[in-house]
Amino acid sequence: MANGLTIETLRAMTERGEIDTIILAAPDMQGRLQGKRLMPRFFFDSVVSGHAEGCAYLLATDIECAPVPGYALTSWEKGYGDFVFAPDFNTLKLAPWQDKAAILLCDIELADHAPAPMAPRTLLKRQLERLASHGLTA
Repeated sequence: MANGLTIETLRAMTERGEIDTIILAAPDMQGRLQGKRLMPRFFFDSVVSGHAEGCAYLLATDIECAPVPGYALTSWEKGYGDFVFAPDFNTLKLAPWQDKAAILLCDIELADHAPAPMAPRTLLKRQLERLASHGLTA
């Protein structure tokens, strides 16, 4: 994996005390990374073999993180349920801005593990598929 980490390397680094935080992150509607910070034990016990969950609120806020009406996914009336952080292990890297941390980008999935159609990474993947269907790449 060019310029990235493997799970095995990350595990070894945590065992040596070189990594103590793994950041799960996904871009929100404004392109900001939203997510959670995990301890290595939880990451290896739960995320590597499965997934983590996050609040749908993260995809239904404005630039100041205030809830915005009009989203089909979630609202004050419908409630703010959870979504699934589905890790993309090809994106695992050291987080250079924080000592002893690694970052892992995630896709956002609905409770049934279908891709969340409104999630920015899902939208980008669909656009890339549309380009490919016309013989184009980006």
